[in-house]
Amino acid sequence: MKKSINRDQAILILNNMLSNKSLIIHSISVALVMEYYSKILKENKDIFYITGLLHDADYEKYPNEHPNKIVKKLKEINEPEIAYAISCHYSKWGIETKSTLDKYLLACDELTGFIVACTKVRPNGISDLKPKSVKKSLKKKSFAASVDREEIMKGIELINIDHHDDVLGGSYINDSVYDAEGALTKEYYDLCEFGRVNESNWVSWLANEKKLKSYTWIGNPNSNKSKNFFNERIIPNYINVEKENYKFDEYKFEHIHVCLSPQYIPKNHWHYFSMFINTYEHFHNKDAIIENKKFEHDFRYRKLGNEILY
Repeated sequence: MKKSINRDQAILILNNMLSNKSLIIHSISVALVMEYYSKILKENKDIFYITGLLHDADYEKYPNEHPNKIVKKLKEINEPEIAYAISCHYSKWGIETKSTLDKYLLACDELTGFIVACTKVRPNGISDLKPKSVKKSLKKKSFAASVDREEIMKGIELINIDHHDDVLGGSYINDSVYDAEGALTKEYYDLCEFGRVNESNWVSWLANEKKLKSYTWIGNPNSNKSKNFFNERIIPNYINVEKENYKFDEYKFEHIHVCLSPQYIPKNHWHYFSMFINTYEHFHNKDAIIENKKFEHDFRYRKLGNEILY
């Protein structure tokens, strides 16, 4: 369907409907975050941006009718895709999120608002805000108490991205000195030369220490694949495949690593651990040895420690 609205027109709609500075900042912030994800997902960046920009456009003037007013307006100008995404961007409204656009708007909205709140209590704003600070603040219920933590977790579950890369951001991706490729190049160098390891590159670290003969990363279509930049250079016989295309009978494995941390993998996906174990036992005709001494399965926030790596 031909798009009938452009960014300038969307900004005009926003300015006509909103005057509250905080809401305008929130709208622009969500728009920018949506645009960022559109590039990773190879989606239409204008549609993602405009959806984020207008998602709360009617909230100031019509709080009791939000988002019906802006949804109606978008339908009238032949923008049903954007209209539907906005109609379901809050889970408690009970409208199913169907498309990637729908899911990412819901996931980005509340979390973006929380990150903006974090920047307001820092001397340097967002310039030196680290992901670990955001996660720490999320645990403090008294901080930005109006932010719905449950909605944030639902958003994370909904888009099911690899938060090792996307939230933790690696070692350098949040450093303004480096662009994305420069950050990966620097991380690759420090990993190889100095053994600098973090939550998102420890598999490459193991390979660099000659502790891996091969590795298969089974991900999902929305996974951030930036770490392939050095995984492919360091890990012997490295394969990165989407779970829909992976067949167990094509590969013999000695060890399986399944991340069960709710920081990265939603609890509703933990059943994959049982699936892997059952498959292993089926093909090898023996019981699997589960090394879980360092973990508590219901531990809500788990950190990767050096004792695990070594």
